[in-house]
Amino acid sequence: MWRWFLWIPIHPVIFLVAFIAAGALVEYLYEQQNPRPLGEEKSGLDLRLDGSNGTACRFAGKRSRIGREVAGYAFSRPYAGGHSHEILQHYVQQWFDIILLLTALRPLSIFPIEQMNTPESALLSFMKEMNSWEKRCALRTERSIAGTMSFDEAKAIGEAEYLEIFRRYCSLTHAVPREFHYSSPPDYDAHGEEIVDQKNLFPDIVEILTQQHYSHKKRHRYRLGNVSGEWRLLEKTILLSTGEELVTAL
Repeated sequence: MWRWFLWIPIHPVIFLVAFIAAGALVEYLYEQQNPRPLGEEKSGLDLRLDGSNGTACRFAGKRSRIGREVAGYAFSRPYAGGHSHEILQHYVQQWFDIILLLTALRPLSIFPIEQMNTPESALLSFMKEMNSWEKRCALRTERSIAGTMSFDEAKAIGEAEYLEIFRRYCSLTHAVPREFHYSSPPDYDAHGEEIVDQKNLFPDIVEILTQQHYSHKKRHRYRLGNVSGEWRLLEKTILLSTGEELVTAL
C-alpha cells in the first residue's frame, strides 16, 4: 500500500510532516498578503468558475484555508498577481527544496529510522511474528491441558496462523514450511538473536548469519531473495559447532 513511498529518500513520517508544514507555511504567507474580508463565508461547499483565475473549489465543513486547498490541488479564491497553476508550481518547487534539505540532514538525525524493505528488516519482522506465534501456541496448549480447548482445535489454529506468516515473509516457491511444531520458550527471538554478518551472494540474494544469545545459543544462516521488490526468506540452516550444517524448515 505504501510502496510508492520507496522512491522518496526520506522516512514516510518525515515526508508527511514536511508536507503539512509546507502547506501551513503557504497558508500563513497567503493570509499575510491577502487578509480575508469581514463577512466572507467561512464554511459550506462553494464551487465556482472565476474567469481568468480558473476553476476554484472550497472544501465542505471547516473554514477553507489555502494550506488545505494546496494539499488538495484546488484553490478557493484568486491568488493576487497569478493564477492557481502558478501557486501550485511555486508550492511544488518549495516542496522539492524541503525534500533535498531533509535528505541532506538525514545522516545527522538523532532519531532511529527503520530501513524499509531490506533483508534485515524482513528477517527481524519474521522473527518477531514467529516469536509471538510460538507464545500463542504455548498458551493454547495450556488451555487444551486445562480442558477449555481441544488439542485438535489448538493445532488447527496454530497451523493456520503459521501458514499466514509463511505466506507473508517466505518465498512460496523456494522456502520449505515446517510441520506443525513450536518451542517454549520460543526458538525465535528478534531481540536475542544477533545479526553478526551479511553478504550479497547475487544482486537479488543475500545471506545473513546470526548468533543466538539464549537457549542453545545456536548459529543460523538465513538466505533471502528479492521477489518482485520484496525481500523474502528462502532458506534457514543451523551451523553446528562440529562444522556440520543442517538445513531446516522455517
